[in-house]
Amino acid sequence: MTTPSTTTKPSIPTSDFPDRLSPMLVKELRQGLRTSLFTSSFIILQIFMVFTVLIGAAGGGNKNTSQFFWFFLIATLLVAMPFRGFNALSSELQLHTMELLQLTRLSAWRITLGKWTALMSQTCLLVISVLPYLVMRYFFGGVDLIQEFLALFFAFLGSALLTALAVGFSAYNSVLLRVGIIFGTIVFGMSGLIPMTFAFAGGGGALGGGVTTASFWWAAGGIVFIALYTMYFALDIGASKIAPRAENHATRKRLISTAFACILSLAGFFFIHAEWPYIFAVLAIALAWLDALTERPATFPSVIRPFQKNILFSTAKYLLTPGWHTGILYFICTAPIVASIFYYQVMSPDLVGLTTTVSMVAFVTYPLIFIHLFVPNSKQMLGLYILIQFCTLIIASFITGASESIAKIGDTLYYCLPIPAVTLIGLNNSNVIEDRPLYFLFSSSAFLILSLLIPFWRARPLYKQMKACDHKLDTQTEFEANRLL
Repeated sequence: MTTPSTTTKPSIPTSDFPDRLSPMLVKELRQGLRTSLFTSSFIILQIFMVFTVLIGAAGGGNKNTSQFFWFFLIATLLVAMPFRGFNALSSELQLHTMELLQLTRLSAWRITLGKWTALMSQTCLLVISVLPYLVMRYFFGGVDLIQEFLALFFAFLGSALLTALAVGFSAYNSVLLRVGIIFGTIVFGMSGLIPMTFAFAGGGGALGGGVTTASFWWAAGGIVFIALYTMYFALDIGASKIAPRAENHATRKRLISTAFACILSLAGFFFIHAEWPYIFAVLAIALAWLDALTERPATFPSVIRPFQKNILFSTAKYLLTPGWHTGILYFICTAPIVASIFYYQVMSPDLVGLTTTVSMVAFVTYPLIFIHLFVPNSKQMLGLYILIQFCTLIIASFITGASESIAKIGDTLYYCLPIPAVTLIGLNNSNVIEDRPLYFLFSSSAFLILSLLIPFWRARPLYKQMKACDHKLDTQTEFEANRLL
């Protein structure tokens, strides 16, 4: 007796992520959600959230409970989650898997963006899991829900910014460089930039005071704008670091930075009528200067060829192609415009204001004197640049402390070491520079001129290589045209 055959339906394969997502994003999400750091951070955060909410319910909205709540939340968003991006790109380079990723036809930008997006997706899960606790604390009393959501938004924005910096600079092997950049961003943002912005905006300098003023919301929008730009810039630095040297990422970075600074300056002149848009514009263009002045030269035909369309594009290659040799020319063309806007819109139009403006411009370039004189062929120009700036800032702080304790010695040190860092710090802490601004104006101008002449002199062989490559491409184009005829 035969039994009727039973037909089984073929199983439909299921996928945890849709196919339209980036392969790098899917790979990083699958690996990241299984890591012990994410799961432990998620569980510990939930335990502390429940603990603080229960105590807050018993205490009737105690302020100490609110401080504990935000301490654990900020520690998770601004420390634990960005820390996961410290080895995002360096691990691929050390394990020699970057070539395998590039074989999948993923560009360097998509690889870097995919790693950042995966980390921020996990951060979003943590933020979403916290939202019910915010609402519960509102019902227990003593909490302003709008202020809580605003603070959570800025904490998430800070986490996104620090994660982008960690991922972008993870392409560098130096751990000290990565830690220094992250720590410097936190210190500069929390102690200087954000309070200064809200002070200029008239918003009270804190999230809790003056929130209803229009100037405060303009300042908050400016912080979001500059944070988004900094995220892009940090990720693009990481992409340019892992990309082949024949790829040109410098043109896009320099053009976007220039356009961003122009938009902020125009907004400050026509709409906002405040000082902070010009400060943000200077910071944006300063990031482009920092990258351009410390970038490795790349005089390859694939880089020069897109600039062969006409005379205007051919001239632009001396400003927009990768390398510190073109970065010098880019700085020379943009610095006078930026300095003029800053002088007339932010500083007082007098000799002290002029000294401050020239010192700020010279502060960007004076480390190039030491780099090109003593380590001209270094492949870690950015690390050396930051190290020199850090050392000179320590010296400037020492001189300021000595001038406050022993006036005569401090005044002598100001005159003996008139470097731009000392001049800038001394303008806020000493009357010596304000009494004789011409001396420090001439010294800052001398540092600025030397820091431009020395690299420009060393860049002469690179300019000749660019001309030779340009001539070779013209010859090839003419040969191909004759062959077609």
